[in-house]
Amino acid sequence: MTVLNLTQHEVTREQLLAGVEEPPVGIKEVVRNLLTFDGVPTTEELKFRARALAGIARAAKVQAALVGGAPFFMATLEAALLEEGIEPIYSFSQRVSVEETQPDGSVRKVSTFRHVGFVRPYAKAKRWTFVPMSPAELSDYLIGNGLDVFAASALLR
Repeated sequence: MTVLNLTQHEVTREQLLAGVEEPPVGIKEVVRNLLTFDGVPTTEELKFRARALAGIARAAKVQAALVGGAPFFMATLEAALLEEGIEPIYSFSQRVSVEETQPDGSVRKVSTFRHVGFVRPYAKAKRWTFVPMSPAELSDYLIGNGLDVFAASALLR
């Protein structure tokens, strides 16, 4: 699986070995700009930026995109990628901290984040289709797919 890095950070050695690719240098700067918010964004701005990033991933002809950044933007970005048939994935990192005693007796703590795998919340999704349903249709669908009446009614509230 080819994965495009759509984060502000450079790909780590571990991520490169796992199949993550950086966009070309000029495009990487565009990605960084689209992921940087200097003020409170409008819904339209979030959607515009998400569509632009999804377009970059589509043009790169990748199956997945490594995402991360402002939590308020991730749902919109995930949706835009899924509309393009591109799976959004997240890096799972472990923090390794080392304390170094300095010559003056002070202690310097250095933390390094090491990529150990991916979190794939949409691993089975190829392409999402949003179908509007009435509450009754949704209830019938949920019950027909194994959810009991109580669970279905709880989801409708």
